[in-house]
Amino acid sequence: MIKTILIRLEGTIIIDEYLHFKYYEKLWYYLRRTATWQSFDSIMELREQILKRTQGQRPYQIIANHYLNSRERDRYFQEVDIFTKKFLSFYLRIVPGILTIAQNLNYYYKTILFASNKQLLGIVLKKFWLQKYFTHVFTMEDEKQKINLSEFFQKVLSITKTEVNEAILISSLLASDVAPANHMGLSTIQTRFDLKTKGIMPQNLVERKYFQSIQKISELPKEPVRSDQIPMAVAESPPDILKLVKEIEREEVPSTAEVKMDSAIKTDFWDLMKQLLNQPLEEKV
Repeated sequence: MIKTILIRLEGTIIIDEYLHFKYYEKLWYYLRRTATWQSFDSIMELREQILKRTQGQRPYQIIANHYLNSRERDRYFQEVDIFTKKFLSFYLRIVPGILTIAQNLNYYYKTILFASNKQLLGIVLKKFWLQKYFTHVFTMEDEKQKINLSEFFQKVLSITKTEVNEAILISSLLASDVAPANHMGLSTIQTRFDLKTKGIMPQNLVERKYFQSIQKISELPKEPVRSDQIPMAVAESPPDILKLVKEIEREEVPSTAEVKMDSAIKTDFWDLMKQLLNQPLEEKV
């Protein structure tokens, strides 16, 4: 019997792709001062090359560190930091239809909304009034440091008086959420929403190029790269979540696809970066 549903805020309830687009747009502003970087496509190509070998990184940071001089690099990161603090609330979006699903789940189960960042959680709760859709809201940050995921999940189960076999984790994050939950014995559902499901509609050519790039390859892996990251089920839309929760409760969930191991991920990170970043990119007319 399922009693408690743990739902990750980032990636399942809210999305930040529009915010990350602004980081690349600002990076382009700094890079195109030189003749080498007149095309936004060139930045997207390098982004994809980096992520094909090292998913889980932030390519805009790597590119800025390599191609900007120290003065411009510091100005760029400072501008990104100020922009994030000022406009974070504006650029966050709710996944269409997800709050209806959260409300339905909360009718039958104890629902736990959790986030890794206390500031982000506070902003989202204030903007979208999420408290009414969940039984409890937690952050993985205490007063001094971030809490280990396994310890955090155990704490939540203890507070909600739930056994491991009575809980389901729902998250888009394989390495940080699904893997530790699997180790504990929790049932796991990975949310794997595409851009259309997330309600993303590019408004101009540069936005379109960015979202085409993240459709090709996202910054966080969508496919498991280790056997412990394989979720019990994958939800490709918000309604899938409700369906899969009921199937897990009835023990009717089919086996997930075979894990896909990418040997390139095992290669030394900095050797790859040195090789990639020193490759000249063809200029686009």
